[in-house]
Amino acid sequence: MEINAKLSELRALLYEEPSPESWETLCDWLDAWPDDSIEVALDYANAHLVHWPDSMRHARLVWWRQLREGRAQPRWSLVRRFSLAALGEGDANTVLMAESRHLAPVVCLDLSHNRLTAEAIAALASSPYTTKLRELDLGLNPIGDEGVAQIANSESLSGLTRLDLNSVKMTNAGAVALANSPHLTNLRWLSLWGNAVGDVGAEALATSGALSGVEVLDLGRNAVGDEGVGALARSESLSGLKELNLSGNQLGDRGAEALSRSSTLSQLTSLKLFNNGLTEAGRSALAASVTIKPGAWWG
Repeated sequence: MEINAKLSELRALLYEEPSPESWETLCDWLDAWPDDSIEVALDYANAHLVHWPDSMRHARLVWWRQLREGRAQPRWSLVRRFSLAALGEGDANTVLMAESRHLAPVVCLDLSHNRLTAEAIAALASSPYTTKLRELDLGLNPIGDEGVAQIANSESLSGLTRLDLNSVKMTNAGAVALANSPHLTNLRWLSLWGNAVGDVGAEALATSGALSGVEVLDLGRNAVGDEGVGALARSESLSGLKELNLSGNQLGDRGAEALSRSSTLSQLTSLKLFNNGLTEAGRSALAASVTIKPGAWWG
Protein backbone atom coordinates (compact mmCIF):
# COMPACT_ATOMS: atom_id res chain seq x y z
CA MET A 1 0.00 0.00 0.00
CA GLU A 2 1.46 3.38 -0.99
CA ILE A 3 2.24 5.93 1.70
CA ASN A 4 -0.66 8.29 0.89
CA ALA A 5 -3.19 5.50 1.18
CA LYS A 6 -1.70 4.38 4.49
CA LEU A 7 -1.77 7.95 5.81
CA SER A 8 -5.41 8.20 4.81
CA GLU A 9 -6.23 5.12 6.90
CA LEU A 10 -4.13 6.49 9.72
CA ARG A 11 -6.09 9.74 9.61
CA ALA A 12 -9.34 7.80 9.99
CA LEU A 13 -7.97 6.11 13.12
CA LEU A 14 -6.81 9.41 14.59
CA TYR A 15 -10.25 10.97 14.21
CA GLU A 16 -12.01 8.18 16.07
CA GLU A 17 -13.37 9.01 19.52
CA PRO A 18 -10.42 8.79 21.96
CA SER A 19 -10.66 5.65 24.06
CA PRO A 20 -8.33 2.94 25.41
CA GLU A 21 -9.51 0.68 22.59
CA SER A 22 -8.84 3.21 19.82
CA TRP A 23 -5.39 3.92 21.29
CA GLU A 24 -4.54 0.20 21.19
CA THR A 25 -5.76 -0.03 17.61
CA LEU A 26 -3.62 2.95 16.68
CA CYS A 27 -0.57 1.41 18.36
CA ASP A 28 -1.15 -1.90 16.56
CA TRP A 29 -1.30 -0.02 13.28
CA LEU A 30 1.93 1.90 13.97
CA ASP A 31 3.74 -1.20 15.25
CA ALA A 32 3.09 -2.76 11.85
CA TRP A 33 4.19 0.34 9.94
CA PRO A 34 7.33 -0.14 7.76
CA ASP A 35 10.48 1.21 9.39
CA ASP A 36 11.52 3.17 6.30
CA SER A 37 8.58 5.57 6.63
CA ILE A 38 7.68 5.33 10.35
CA GLU A 39 8.93 8.87 11.09
CA VAL A 40 6.45 10.28 8.55
CA ALA A 41 3.63 8.35 10.22
CA LEU A 42 4.67 9.46 13.71
CA ASP A 43 4.92 13.13 12.71
CA TYR A 44 1.46 12.87 11.18
CA ALA A 45 0.05 11.09 14.24
CA ASN A 46 1.53 13.58 16.72
CA ALA A 47 0.04 16.48 14.78
CA HIS A 48 -3.41 14.93 15.05
CA LEU A 49 -3.25 13.62 18.64
CA VAL A 50 -3.38 17.03 20.28
CA HIS A 51 -7.07 16.58 21.15
CA TRP A 52 -6.44 13.23 22.87
CA PRO A 53 -6.14 13.24 26.67
CA ASP A 54 -2.62 12.56 27.95
CA SER A 55 -3.94 9.79 30.20
CA MET A 56 -4.76 7.62 27.17
CA ARG A 57 -1.43 8.03 25.40
CA HIS A 58 0.45 5.40 27.37
CA ALA A 59 3.58 3.49 26.47
CA ARG A 60 3.30 -0.18 25.71
CA LEU A 61 5.43 -2.42 27.89
CA VAL A 62 6.91 -4.02 24.78
CA TRP A 63 8.26 -0.60 23.80
CA TRP A 64 9.92 -0.36 27.22
CA ARG A 65 11.43 -3.83 26.87
CA GLN A 66 12.83 -2.93 23.45
CA LEU A 67 14.29 0.28 24.84
CA ARG A 68 15.80 -1.60 27.77
CA GLU A 69 17.45 -3.98 25.31
CA GLY A 70 19.01 -1.07 23.43
CA ARG A 71 16.68 -1.27 20.43
CA ALA A 72 15.44 1.99 18.93
CA GLN A 73 11.74 2.67 19.48
CA PRO A 74 10.67 5.92 17.77
CA ARG A 75 7.02 5.38 18.78
CA TRP A 76 7.88 6.86 22.20
CA SER A 77 7.32 10.30 20.66
CA LEU A 78 3.58 9.57 20.92
CA VAL A 79 3.71 8.73 24.63
CA ARG A 80 2.45 10.99 27.41
CA ARG A 81 1.83 8.42 30.17
CA PHE A 82 4.13 5.62 31.31
CA SER A 83 3.39 3.12 34.08
CA LEU A 84 5.70 0.47 35.50
CA ALA A 85 3.67 0.11 38.69
CA ALA A 86 4.54 -2.99 40.74
CA LEU A 87 6.86 -4.49 38.13
CA GLY A 88 9.94 -4.52 40.36
CA GLU A 89 12.16 -2.66 37.91
CA GLY A 90 14.68 -1.59 40.56
CA ASP A 91 17.28 1.17 40.50
CA ALA A 92 19.33 0.07 37.49
CA ASN A 93 16.43 0.08 35.01
CA THR A 94 15.12 3.36 36.39
CA VAL A 95 18.53 4.98 35.92
CA LEU A 96 18.50 3.65 32.34
CA MET A 97 15.09 5.23 31.82
CA ALA A 98 16.18 8.57 33.27
CA GLU A 99 19.11 8.67 30.85
CA SER A 100 16.93 8.01 27.80
CA ARG A 101 15.72 10.82 25.57
CA HIS A 102 12.57 8.76 24.96
CA LEU A 103 11.33 9.82 28.41
CA ALA A 104 11.21 13.47 27.32
CA PRO A 105 7.54 13.64 26.12
CA VAL A 106 6.15 11.82 29.19
CA VAL A 107 3.95 13.94 31.50
CA CYS A 108 2.60 11.19 33.80
CA LEU A 109 5.03 8.63 35.27
CA ASP A 110 4.04 5.83 37.66
CA LEU A 111 6.97 4.03 39.28
CA SER A 112 5.16 2.92 42.41
CA HIS A 113 6.16 -0.33 44.14
CA ASN A 114 9.42 -0.92 42.25
CA ARG A 115 11.98 -1.32 45.07
CA LEU A 116 13.52 2.05 44.20
CA THR A 117 16.00 3.77 46.49
CA ALA A 118 17.51 7.24 46.58
CA GLU A 119 19.93 6.17 43.80
CA ALA A 120 17.10 5.94 41.26
CA ILE A 121 15.54 9.18 42.48
CA ALA A 122 18.85 11.00 42.03
CA ALA A 123 18.86 9.94 38.36
CA LEU A 124 15.28 11.11 37.80
CA ALA A 125 15.86 14.36 39.66
CA SER A 126 18.91 15.28 37.61
CA SER A 127 17.66 14.05 34.24
CA PRO A 128 17.22 16.56 31.41
CA TYR A 129 14.37 14.35 30.16
CA THR A 130 11.96 14.75 33.12
CA THR A 131 11.21 18.44 32.66
CA LYS A 132 7.75 17.81 31.16
CA LEU A 133 6.59 15.60 34.03
CA ARG A 134 3.41 16.84 35.69
CA GLU A 135 2.44 13.71 37.66
CA LEU A 136 4.88 11.42 39.46
CA ASP A 137 3.96 8.38 41.59
CA LEU A 138 6.78 6.97 43.71
CA GLY A 139 4.60 5.34 46.35
CA LEU A 140 5.72 2.16 48.11
CA ASN A 141 9.40 2.65 47.30
CA PRO A 142 11.91 2.93 50.18
CA ILE A 143 13.49 6.16 48.95
CA GLY A 144 13.63 7.68 52.46
CA ASP A 145 14.33 11.30 53.36
CA GLU A 146 17.34 11.34 51.02
CA GLY A 147 15.21 10.54 47.99
CA VAL A 148 12.52 13.02 49.04
CA ALA A 149 15.15 15.76 49.40
CA GLN A 150 16.41 15.02 45.88
CA ILE A 151 12.90 15.58 44.54
CA ALA A 152 12.54 18.78 46.53
CA ASN A 153 15.83 20.13 45.18
CA SER A 154 15.24 19.12 41.56
CA GLU A 155 14.85 21.87 39.01
CA SER A 156 13.95 19.23 36.40
CA LEU A 157 10.85 18.25 38.42
CA SER A 158 9.64 21.80 38.99
CA GLY A 159 6.65 21.29 36.70
CA LEU A 160 5.04 18.66 38.94
CA THR A 161 1.42 19.30 39.88
CA ARG A 162 0.78 15.87 41.42
CA LEU A 163 3.27 13.98 43.62
CA ASP A 164 2.56 10.66 45.36
CA LEU A 165 5.02 9.79 48.14
CA ASN A 166 2.89 7.35 50.09
CA SER A 167 4.81 4.79 52.17
CA VAL A 168 8.32 5.87 51.13
CA LYS A 169 9.89 5.72 54.63
CA MET A 170 10.11 9.48 55.04
CA THR A 171 10.20 11.30 58.37
CA ASN A 172 9.98 14.91 59.49
CA ALA A 173 13.21 15.61 57.62
CA GLY A 174 11.59 14.71 54.31
CA ALA A 175 8.56 16.88 55.04
CA VAL A 176 10.83 19.80 55.92
CA ALA A 177 12.72 19.32 52.63
CA LEU A 178 9.45 19.47 50.67
CA ALA A 179 8.30 22.52 52.60
CA ASN A 180 11.55 24.35 51.86
CA SER A 181 11.71 23.35 48.20
CA PRO A 182 12.49 26.20 45.82
CA HIS A 183 11.05 24.20 42.91
CA LEU A 184 7.76 22.51 43.87
CA THR A 185 5.64 25.64 43.62
CA ASN A 186 3.28 24.10 41.02
CA LEU A 187 2.09 21.25 43.25
CA ARG A 188 -1.68 20.96 43.62
CA TRP A 189 -1.94 17.36 44.92
CA LEU A 190 0.44 15.83 47.48
CA SER A 191 0.22 12.46 49.22
CA LEU A 192 2.49 11.65 52.16
CA TRP A 193 0.27 8.84 53.43
CA GLY A 194 1.81 6.05 55.49
CA ASN A 195 5.08 7.65 56.56
CA ALA A 196 6.52 8.90 59.86
CA VAL A 197 5.76 12.61 59.60
CA GLY A 198 5.05 14.14 63.00
CA ASP A 199 4.34 17.58 64.40
CA VAL A 200 7.64 19.07 63.19
CA GLY A 201 6.93 17.99 59.62
CA ALA A 202 3.32 19.14 59.75
CA GLU A 203 4.38 22.55 61.08
CA ALA A 204 6.91 22.90 58.25
CA LEU A 205 4.24 22.07 55.67
CA ALA A 206 1.85 24.52 57.29
CA THR A 207 4.27 27.43 56.98
CA SER A 208 5.61 26.55 53.53
CA GLY A 209 5.37 29.23 50.90
CA ALA A 210 6.40 26.74 48.23
CA LEU A 211 3.32 24.55 48.81
CA SER A 212 0.78 27.37 48.93
CA GLY A 213 -0.94 26.07 45.78
CA VAL A 214 -1.68 22.61 47.20
CA GLU A 215 -5.40 21.79 47.13
CA VAL A 216 -5.26 18.13 48.20
CA LEU A 217 -2.98 17.04 51.06
CA ASP A 218 -2.95 13.46 52.35
CA LEU A 219 -1.20 13.04 55.70
CA GLY A 220 -3.06 9.87 56.65
CA ARG A 221 -1.29 7.17 58.70
CA ASN A 222 1.51 9.39 60.00
CA ALA A 223 2.34 10.63 63.52
CA VAL A 224 0.82 14.10 63.55
CA GLY A 225 -0.51 15.20 66.95
CA ASP A 226 -2.40 18.19 68.26
CA GLU A 227 0.54 20.59 67.84
CA GLY A 228 0.94 19.75 64.18
CA VAL A 229 -2.80 19.90 63.56
CA GLY A 230 -2.92 23.27 65.27
CA ALA A 231 -0.27 24.56 62.86
CA LEU A 232 -2.27 23.25 59.90
CA ALA A 233 -5.41 24.88 61.27
CA ARG A 234 -3.62 28.26 61.52
CA SER A 235 -1.90 27.94 58.15
CA GLU A 236 -2.31 30.82 55.76
CA SER A 237 -0.09 29.10 53.21
CA LEU A 238 -2.52 26.18 52.92
CA SER A 239 -5.67 28.29 52.83
CA GLY A 240 -6.51 26.89 49.40
CA LEU A 241 -6.85 23.32 50.68
CA LYS A 242 -9.98 21.56 49.48
CA GLU A 243 -9.18 18.07 50.79
CA LEU A 244 -7.18 17.17 53.90
CA ASN A 245 -6.70 13.64 55.20
CA LEU A 246 -5.48 13.32 58.81
CA SER A 247 -6.86 9.84 59.46
CA GLY A 248 -4.72 7.45 61.47
CA ASN A 249 -2.64 10.07 63.28
CA GLN A 250 -2.34 11.08 66.93
CA LEU A 251 -4.65 14.05 67.21
CA GLY A 252 -7.23 14.39 69.97
CA ASP A 253 -9.95 16.82 70.99
CA ARG A 254 -7.50 19.72 71.20
CA GLY A 255 -6.57 19.24 67.55
CA ALA A 256 -10.24 18.91 66.57
CA GLU A 257 -11.04 22.14 68.40
CA ALA A 258 -8.18 23.92 66.60
CA LEU A 259 -9.60 22.77 63.28
CA SER A 260 -13.09 23.91 64.26
CA ARG A 261 -11.78 27.42 65.06
CA SER A 262 -9.66 27.70 61.91
CA SER A 263 -10.16 30.88 59.95
CA THR A 264 -8.02 29.73 57.03
CA LEU A 265 -9.45 26.33 56.05
CA SER A 266 -12.80 27.58 54.81
CA GLN A 267 -12.30 26.01 51.36
CA LEU A 268 -12.29 22.45 52.72
CA THR A 269 -14.84 20.13 51.19
CA SER A 270 -13.30 16.96 52.68
CA LEU A 271 -11.63 16.56 56.09
CA LYS A 272 -10.93 12.97 57.15
CA LEU A 273 -10.17 12.31 60.82
CA PHE A 274 -10.80 8.58 61.18
CA ASN A 275 -8.79 6.48 63.65
CA ASN A 276 -7.60 9.27 65.91
CA GLY A 277 -8.24 10.07 69.58
CA LEU A 278 -11.38 12.14 69.17
CA THR A 279 -14.13 11.97 71.77
CA GLU A 280 -17.61 13.40 71.67
CA ALA A 281 -16.21 16.77 72.76
CA GLY A 282 -13.99 17.03 69.69
CA ARG A 283 -16.76 15.91 67.35
CA SER A 284 -19.15 18.44 68.91
CA ALA A 285 -16.63 21.23 68.34
CA LEU A 286 -16.33 20.29 64.68
CA ALA A 287 -20.10 20.06 64.30
CA ALA A 288 -20.44 23.58 65.70
CA SER A 289 -17.66 25.05 63.52
CA VAL A 290 -18.50 28.07 61.40
CA THR A 291 -15.50 27.38 59.14
CA ILE A 292 -15.65 23.63 58.50
CA LYS A 293 -18.71 23.09 56.36
CA PRO A 294 -21.39 20.65 57.60
CA GLY A 295 -20.84 17.27 55.99
CA ALA A 296 -17.24 18.10 55.04
CA TRP A 297 -15.61 16.16 57.89
CA TRP A 298 -15.66 12.48 58.79
CA GLY A 299 -14.30 10.70 61.82
